[in-house]
Amino acid sequence: MRRGMSGRLLFVVIFLLLAFLVANRALVSHGSGNCLQDASSVKQKSLSEGFSEAGSRSQAENFIARCLINGR
Repeated sequence: MRRGMSGRLLFVVIFLLLAFLVANRALVSHGSGNCLQDASSVKQKSLSEGFSEAGSRSQAENFIARCLINGR
């Protein structure tokens, strides 16, 4: 009887962990649209400050990478 309970507990723990990971990934993916919009703003701002096209694109790509890693 004891094995059945520990098996169920393990199943519930794994299920909750997977649910958390899926929810977290959905939130990060949903936020990636904001990363792209904000990166465009970063690029435009750096262009207006006199950076070259390549430098502005590099700053925007760096912003996207940081945004996606941080999830915001």
